[in-house]
Amino acid sequence: MKLADSSIEPRVLIVGAGETGRELVRRLSKVWRVSIVDADPERLARLDGPGDADRVRKTRGDGTSRLVLDAAGIASVEYVIATAGDDAVNLEVCRLARQDYGKANVFAETGDAGARERYREAGVECIVPADAAAAEFENRLFRGVGASLGKAASRGEVVEAPVLPSSPMIGRPLSSVRSRRWRVGAIYRGEALVVPTGAARIQADDRVVLIGEKEILPSIAEFFRIGEPEFPLNFGSNVLVLTEGAADFEGIADELRYLLDHSRARGVEILFWPHEPGIQRALDDACRAHGVEASTLAVFGSYGEVAGKHVMKKDCGLFVVPDRPFRFLESIGLRRTALSAAFRKLETPFAILRGSQPYGKILLPVTHDNVSMEAARLAFDLARIHKSGVTVVNVTPPRFVAGETAIEAQKAVFDQITHLAHLHRVEVARVQREGNPIDEILKLAGSYDLLLLSHSRDREPSFFNPDVSQHLLRRSPVTTIALPA
Repeated sequence: MKLADSSIEPRVLIVGAGETGRELVRRLSKVWRVSIVDADPERLARLDGPGDADRVRKTRGDGTSRLVLDAAGIASVEYVIATAGDDAVNLEVCRLARQDYGKANVFAETGDAGARERYREAGVECIVPADAAAAEFENRLFRGVGASLGKAASRGEVVEAPVLPSSPMIGRPLSSVRSRRWRVGAIYRGEALVVPTGAARIQADDRVVLIGEKEILPSIAEFFRIGEPEFPLNFGSNVLVLTEGAADFEGIADELRYLLDHSRARGVEILFWPHEPGIQRALDDACRAHGVEASTLAVFGSYGEVAGKHVMKKDCGLFVVPDRPFRFLESIGLRRTALSAAFRKLETPFAILRGSQPYGKILLPVTHDNVSMEAARLAFDLARIHKSGVTVVNVTPPRFVAGETAIEAQKAVFDQITHLAHLHRVEVARVQREGNPIDEILKLAGSYDLLLLSHSRDREPSFFNPDVSQHLLRRSPVTTIALPA
């Protein structure tokens, strides 16, 4: 049997719906989409419960069959776990996952400690329940707290939480978050152990071990791990909007209001070139009409001069710029665009608003010159704010053009971004394309609401080596945000 919604993309595939498999589904489906396979319909039926249909895909069949594994969505998963209760079945599942599907993260459960070597030779990490139980008892006995801990075992839990750069705990002393119901047991910083005293401060990429009551520990771990979305405060407090005139602003005002309502921006300023009589009053009237609370300011000079003088000095977290078409020489790479001159000066995200709100679907391209992990973090931050899905598209040039090394490096970045999405609890779809990055991404972009790009500030475009992000920024049919890197 299979769930009706076959579009679900699982992140973990479990083969075997026995006691271990069902417990894994119960735990993992809280944060990931899970696919589970078993030949016994009664064991799969025990997984039925309210609210699980959008998180769990169930497939009835033989887990050693490629057809069944394909139906279960093995192509899209990151982890494969074999808990079939039979070593021969488990080993065959793991062999198929590693050799036929190229899965690196493959695990198995075995009840026979003597089979451990067979799993090791197959490149599979295995867990022996008897060993795990013995280690747990040993820890309790040698720590001298067996009796009291035994009574509290049903209430206590240990959780390790990776600290992402958006975590609100970064820089804070542990003394500021003391509680009787949980404690920080250890901090791992790289390979080093940091003793968690009250004066210890959390850093990005730390791994924090938390000990506490089961009921509250998952939410505490989530707070340490990621906190709340902060866009655009991770870049600056204010949104600056550069406009060609009142009519130009009218065209983006509703989307600007939507964007502000879904951000943590603390202020808005409309910058304008004073080449129209009465433009400032018209802009003030347009802001009031659309419910945008903003100040207005006349500016002078080119894109780059405005960016250097105002954006860099006004704590800008997002710079909204006019939607100008390429001039001919700019389109063929023989002249630098005005916008690229501004890009070279700033680290602030740029946006061109094209009225494609609400941002229900976000497209994040990964091309040979577009590999910024910061852009991926921004995409996932926005996805959490807008409760949207993210599609990561990997566009590779033909192999005879790019070469095997470049293709493999690009795919490695693709995998890193997917892993980062998992840490941010964001569901991602993966799309693979081969060909011209500009053409392939533009074909996809019209089906999305927001395109998010990374742009190299040091890139020197030419006729034979065009700037992909510049072309996408100007030619995209939907709202586009670009992050200089």
